[in-house]
Amino acid sequence: MPWMRRDTPVALANLRWFARPDDGDIALALDDLFTDPEARGSGAASALLREAAAIATEGGATVVRWITANENTTARRLYDRHATSAGWVTYDMPAAPRTDA
Repeated sequence: MPWMRRDTPVALANLRWFARPDDGDIALALDDLFTDPEARGSGAASALLREAAAIATEGGATVVRWITANENTTARRLYDRHATSAGWVTYDMPAAPRTDA
């Protein structure tokens, strides 16, 4: 396996299921994908993306979804070979205590 080095994983993917109420189905979120810098270009990340797609299918999900930084051009080249950009813009709002207003 290209993503193993001496029986040691060189890449990981963190996946979780989520509901899609508007579509009435479920999906698989790829929260993190990491490949050891020395193993990049080995096919490890592609293998994990293919496995995520298979897990999604087996679990009845219709899509695998993830986000990445716009400037992460190396990862985006990989992702563009496996998926289509959804065109969404991501926002982060800091956590804050409730107010009475």
